[in-house]
Amino acid sequence: MFTKGEHGAWKVISQYACGCQIREVNRQFKGSAVVSTIIEYCPKHGAAPKMYEALKAFDEYLSTNYPANIRLKQIATEKLEHALLEAEGKE
Repeated sequence: MFTKGEHGAWKVISQYACGCQIREVNRQFKGSAVVSTIIEYCPKHGAAPKMYEALKAFDEYLSTNYPANIRLKQIATEKLEHALLEAEGKE
């Protein structure tokens, strides 16, 4: 069964325990039907790019000597906190 939405009709093809979904979307484009598949990520998987950036920041912090690493630790910690808030659906 398709559900009508702002961007066309869609149906869930797969639903995962984490909340991620794979959907089939049917739209009209210049008079022709266009079918596409999209992935709707849950907050945890949606935060993966920010988690990766936080890991890279911590790697840079750990690879740098004192005193330059003091500021890098602060940057890495802030990135991690933002990524965790997004993954927990709080941001």
